[in-house]
Amino acid sequence: MLTRLQSGVQEAVEAMTSSSEMTEEAVTAAGEAGQSLEDIAEAVQRITNMAIQIASAAEEQSTVTADIDKNMVEINELAARTQDDAATTASASGRLTDLASSLRELVVRFKV
Repeated sequence: MLTRLQSGVQEAVEAMTSSSEMTEEAVTAAGEAGQSLEDIAEAVQRITNMAIQIASAAEEQSTVTADIDKNMVEINELAARTQDDAATTASASGRLTDLASSLRELVVRFKV
């Protein structure tokens, strides 16, 4: 009976030792998991910051693109006005040439 009792105590000690080792392994694994979660949280924060920077850059590019578009429209309008003014100037120049010719003919008739 004493042998059986000693054997039972020995098995209980081994079970407690095994349980203690498994508990230590679980604690270590939990610590590693916690560290992994912290690493993941930091990575997510970095990704979030990058996404914010990308969104900001995209917004700036959109603003610049809108400004360029506005400037191109203004340039187009100025070019159209310049073309109209050039046509008006060409027409006026033609009329002045005609008037100069008429004036020359009149001056030739009135020579003294």
